[in-house]
Amino acid sequence: MSVIPPVDVVSNDPDERSMAALAHSSIILNTFAPGLGVVAALAVWLTQRDRSAFVGRQALQATAYQLCWMIVPVLLAIVGILAVIGGAIGAALTDVRVGFAFTPIAIVAFLAAASIGIIGLLYALVAAYETYQGRDFRYLVIGNIIR
Repeated sequence: MSVIPPVDVVSNDPDERSMAALAHSSIILNTFAPGLGVVAALAVWLTQRDRSAFVGRQALQATAYQLCWMIVPVLLAIVGILAVIGGAIGAALTDVRVGFAFTPIAIVAFLAAASIGIIGLLYALVAAYETYQGRDFRYLVIGNIIR
């Protein structure tokens, strides 16, 4: 039987916890205006990094995570668009069946882009909740790179 060690609270200051949570939850802004969440997280990092190591570390992670979170779905959407264009060209130049062969690629790419976007949003909201509780949060890959 394994016992999970308790997570220590890193910050008891409500202002620090709120700013860290704000940096992570700013990802919601990307839904309405792509890139705005990154700007908000970066603004938190620029204004708070000298005041609080906790907020600075969390805001820097949030900024890097949001940049990655935006790049991957965009690349998948580009693959989907290229598959649609390739299918249209294939259908026009050869046979309609060639055009339809590209359809599954486009569907998978668009569904993957949407899924990654939603999962990425939820993961950032978990980070916002954890930091609002005063706990240190590290994204899986980015957290180890940014210390």
